[in-house]
Amino acid sequence: MNINFILLGQLLKKKDDYLSKQRQFLILYRLVKMHH
Repeated sequence: MNINFILLGQLLKKKDDYLSKQRQFLILYRLVKMHH
């Protein structure tokens, strides 16, 4: 159970990293789109 919890934590962390990167990209895209 402890190992599963650690794996789940790592999975969630990867998901959060991916979502934050996607969000940063969308923010940058909107900024670039506004300026042009």
